[in-house]
Amino acid sequence: MLTPPDEPIEVGRVHRTLADVEMVVYDYDRIASRIEVLPAGSLFQPWEPVHWRGEEVPITLGDRASQFDWGVSAWDGHFLRWDDFFRRCELVATEPFSD
Repeated sequence: MLTPPDEPIEVGRVHRTLADVEMVVYDYDRIASRIEVLPAGSLFQPWEPVHWRGEEVPITLGDRASQFDWGVSAWDGHFLRWDDFFRRCELVATEPFSD
């Protein structure tokens, strides 16, 4: 791991991938996982990685979520590897979506 696990995360703020990034997708019921590619330029929002700090950052795809939706409104949980989040993504200069 190259990035310290106590590095701050702009929770709920819109980010963009700078390159293709592998994303780990966990199924809520089976806790099985698969790897998918999040293409360069994709928008997402990171959330507090309570259980995954230093390993993975939980994300929602797009720019309109109000919370991490795994098990709430979505059966798949999307996660970026810690170093990929800090080294291959950037904060977008817009405010998060609000109702």
